Amino acid sequence: MKVLEIHDAGPHSALTFDLKDVLAALGNLAASSQWQVAKAEHFEGEDYFEATGEGGTELEKLTRSGLRISGLELQDVANRTRQVIWGIFAGYRSSDEVSPWIIIYAFDSSWYEVHTDDEVALHRIRKNFLVVRVGEPRTFMLD
Repeated sequence: MKVLEIHDAGPHSALTFDLKDVLAALGNLAASSQWQVAKAEHFEGEDYFEATGEGGTELEKLTRSGLRISGLELQDVANRTRQVIWGIFAGYRSSDEVSPWIIIYAFDSSWYEVHTDDEVALHRIRKNFLVVRVGEPRTFMLD
């Protein structure tokens, strides 16, 4: 998969966007997908998920359940989330698909990564964010 890192930040190095903005940039591609929320590998090698706000609690519950939700449901929860600090969001084109077509990785409130081979999605990320860099592929373990 190709990787784009999003680094848009304000004057105090805080990100100026969050998961809801990445999903909005993807538009119907995100809305029509099924999504699984997972923990990310933390610096100490442990799996970890952290998000704040009302939606953050719901996202954390989804990491434990392993259930997939619709793109519209994820957008709703993301809109009620103040900040995703650590987390993985894997998008599937259908409920029975085994491999995700896209993975969004929130990395320690420092940047987001978008992993996909979908050229439309890559174009939308480049178009909607100011500081976008090519990143290195990662291996994700999704439950």
